[in-house]
Amino acid sequence: MISAEPMKDKVNSFRTLLLQPAISPRISLMHQPQDKRYILHILYAEKSNRGGNLDLPAAKNGKAVAIEVIDEIIPLHDINIRLRPEKGINKITLEPQNMPVEYQSNSRNIEFKLEKNDCHQMVVLHYD
Repeated sequence: MISAEPMKDKVNSFRTLLLQPAISPRISLMHQPQDKRYILHILYAEKSNRGGNLDLPAAKNGKAVAIEVIDEIIPLHDINIRLRPEKGINKITLEPQNMPVEYQSNSRNIEFKLEKNDCHQMVVLHYD
């Protein structure tokens, strides 16, 4: 069984910065201490509002809500990412591809480039 704990408050302590392009993906960071790794999830899809507000029974407070639809997946390219991890990272991989990622590090930051993101990518940061 794989367990992971969400790190909602830890993303800010990691000081995660997406540098280029200027986009607004959803980012979540999970910690799997038993496997000595962090998993950074990056999700992105262009959404559009279709049909205006709908009055749905499950809507919040009985108010009409907008429905956002994903018409197509537009891949993002060359996303530069900078992290300030709490632990010394010794390897970064893209999963489930099991592809190594080249990165640069100094005493404070790790920087790497995500070549392409088709909606969702897991970036695993391994430490000792």
